[in-house]
Amino acid sequence: MQPRRRPPDILMVTIEHLPARHLGCYGNPVVRTPHLDRLATEGALFEHATVASPLCVPSRTAMFTGRYPSTTGCRDNTLLLPPHEVHLPGLLSQAGYVCGLFGKNHCFPEPLAAGFTVAAEEGPLRARQRAAWGQAWPPPPVPIDPAVLAVQPRRFKWGEHPLPLWSGGRYPIPAEQAPPRANVDQALAFLSERRDSPAFTWLSFADPHPPFRPPAPYDSLYRPEALPLPPRVPDELARKPAVQQVYYFGGWHYLMDDAQVRMATALYNGALTYIDDCLGVLFDALRAQGRLDDTVILVSGDHGEFLGEHGLSRKCAAFYDCLVQVPLLVRGLPGAAPGTRYALPVELVDIFPTLLAVAGSAAPPRVHGQDLATTLAGRIPPREASFCEVGSRQPLAPGALQAALRDALAGVSYDRPLEELPLVESGTFFLSRGRMIRTPEWKYAHYVDDTPELYNLRADPWELENLAGRPEHRDIEQRLRTQLLERTIAAGDPR
Repeated sequence: MQPRRRPPDILMVTIEHLPARHLGCYGNPVVRTPHLDRLATEGALFEHATVASPLCVPSRTAMFTGRYPSTTGCRDNTLLLPPHEVHLPGLLSQAGYVCGLFGKNHCFPEPLAAGFTVAAEEGPLRARQRAAWGQAWPPPPVPIDPAVLAVQPRRFKWGEHPLPLWSGGRYPIPAEQAPPRANVDQALAFLSERRDSPAFTWLSFADPHPPFRPPAPYDSLYRPEALPLPPRVPDELARKPAVQQVYYFGGWHYLMDDAQVRMATALYNGALTYIDDCLGVLFDALRAQGRLDDTVILVSGDHGEFLGEHGLSRKCAAFYDCLVQVPLLVRGLPGAAPGTRYALPVELVDIFPTLLAVAGSAAPPRVHGQDLATTLAGRIPPREASFCEVGSRQPLAPGALQAALRDALAGVSYDRPLEELPLVESGTFFLSRGRMIRTPEWKYAHYVDDTPELYNLRADPWELENLAGRPEHRDIEQRLRTQLLERTIAAGDPR
């Protein structure tokens, strides 16, 4: 009798603020990501992967539980995953895996209690490096006149000091020592110490996160003046949900001109190429050690980034593809031929049952995700559409959105101290409740007391023209609204 084969190692890579359209393997002609592009040729690429929410904690908790934010209660960034929730590292550790976390957590309140043997979060390293630097970070290449900032209304907290978050610059620590490379080095050390038991490694990069600060030489790798701008139409947001207008005016986005967008994009691209090079170090080491083919590798973003689309930066309570469509690459997925691209709608809640199946474990009942390998094999039907949520667990105050819009348009400024102001994107999640349904061709989003949205994604991939309410699209809007109602009901009871 032959001994039972050990389950494969699992490497899950999460990259912050990463829309699918910003990787070369998804068609980006500018950004250089050769190592991720190679991974796509060696594994499966999913063209339509949707996050559960375009916000950090709701998206991450959904990935690790297979359940939507509205059922876990983790609907904004104020509540991490409750201890009673069943999650991936807990089940994998019970199945004999040794689990390690390297990088950004923003999901588990106590990662060691959640099943991780090692939890090396990158926040303390960033704090130590900033203290050692001992001075202000290098200024952005395209500064904003301080006199202009001094007279602008302040409604949200953008960081430790009043600078717009599309600002950035050089991270003044050598690339070999900066947090992304430190994450990789610690993950490799963790893996080198474990040969007998299978390992689950969560490698979670906080970059590229605004303000974008890649180390040299990546901060000057891309020439801003050579970068294309996303298309814009005049007064676009006037025909969109009011919460987006609040974000535009209340978040200083009207100060973000073309030079600022190009600067931010150049720094973002540099940060992304740096992470790709760090992953190249990891992948090359696994190849040299003969471990690559015994490892299932999954790469995704936790949500996207505006990066100038619709005149905005960062993220907010919206469902544009730049926020909700992220890359999903899986090397070693059973039944998936290397280099295959799949156009079926998938969701990041599928990560939970997929990786459990890789480990030889069954997902618990009452989850929203479905095993990708089982779906590709035709044993369960694929989704016709994907689903996403925005909103907070805080009560939605009547009239708060309309009042916030009036203040934003009137230039009213809050006079509370900086530390008491809400984070910029969280402010919009507190003001909005919405759900989205998306097919490869159409997207429909419905909000409480706000303007609905309908987009033809094939004719209008940048989602500039809101077709909701137009008589010629009444049938498709009604059909998608009915499907969205059904998905919303199923999200509350996934049986």
